[in-house]
Amino acid sequence: MDNSILYSVDYNERFYRDKSKDSGFIIKERFPHLLKNHKLYTGGVAAKFMDEIGGDIDLCLLDTMHSNPGEFLDFLMILPYLKKNAIIIIHDIFTANTNLILFSAIRGDKILFKDKNQIFKNFGIGAVVLDDNIMDFIFDYFFLLKSNWSYMPTEEDIEYIIKLFKKYYDNEMVEFFTKIVNYNKKEFYISKSLSDYANKINKIAWWIPFRKARDNFRERKINELKNKLEEKIKYTKI
Repeated sequence: MDNSILYSVDYNERFYRDKSKDSGFIIKERFPHLLKNHKLYTGGVAAKFMDEIGGDIDLCLLDTMHSNPGEFLDFLMILPYLKKNAIIIIHDIFTANTNLILFSAIRGDKILFKDKNQIFKNFGIGAVVLDDNIMDFIFDYFFLLKSNWSYMPTEEDIEYIIKLFKKYYDNEMVEFFTKIVNYNKKEFYISKSLSDYANKINKIAWWIPFRKARDNFRERKINELKNKLEEKIKYTKI
């Protein structure tokens, strides 16, 4: 332990369950003797800090968003910095689809409960000892990002991620990722616009006395806006 260093990356600068505490407070309070072997980075995605952390990482624990693109992106950000046959540990693989899919997709020796019945009794944690040729299947991991996104990273986050991807992955993968980002930006733009507009339409529709007429009014107005937005984004850089 004395010769090892634990690096932690937390997007939040404050503990998400108690904003009065800093992220990583538990080490200071409960395990102060480990501080000399611990380095904490907060306030950004892993790509922002990986060059400072450096390579030859033996083991990595992923426990982040539990929704797309979450762990898919985190895995791609840390993969170039892992040692050959490094171990990836993923939390909540039985309850979060993103985590389950990533765990299943990664090439390597899987480590799970010996008693498979535990799969139905736990939130789940599993590990993968990465195959020697893990990078030969890099498109498989980028392809996971094609799944629908539940949230949109910030522009700053995306800039750091693309900068890292350009350094370690070929142009085809970077372009593929950029297209996925642009697609999701448009989808989130349309979704947000429709949601805001629907709230306004609902207030107007409330005054229409007949339910069928009310529903038809809502549907017609929302579809009109959706068509306009889809036409607009064809010619607009978002």
